[in-house]
Amino acid sequence: DAFMLFTLLDADDSNMIDAEEFVDGCLRLKGPTKAIDFACFQKDFKRQQEQIAKVLGAQDRLLKAVGGELSALRGIAAAIVDQQAQSRGDTNATFSSSSLKQVASLSHEGE
Repeated sequence: DAFMLFTLLDADDSNMIDAEEFVDGCLRLKGPTKAIDFACFQKDFKRQQEQIAKVLGAQDRLLKAVGGELSALRGIAAAIVDQQAQSRGDTNATFSSSSLKQVASLSHEGE
């Protein structure tokens, strides 16, 4: 209970309580036990929000990196198809290459 009280009074999570935090915290916790319970809930909720924001930020960065890699792979695949078609002297080379590019553009629409 003492540690929980300390964490509730330590509003800026600095692991130290200055006079202002102590007074503000005591005023905030003044009242019946329900006020302390609610303050515990608020503190936990704030910490969880911060953790969720970090996770979402990391996921966003990863998704952008994956999207960039997919774009690069699409370009490589199109170049390989073009090169193979040209080395075979395939008269349908344009068709093969454009078909691959159409598939790539369709997959971009879902992003």
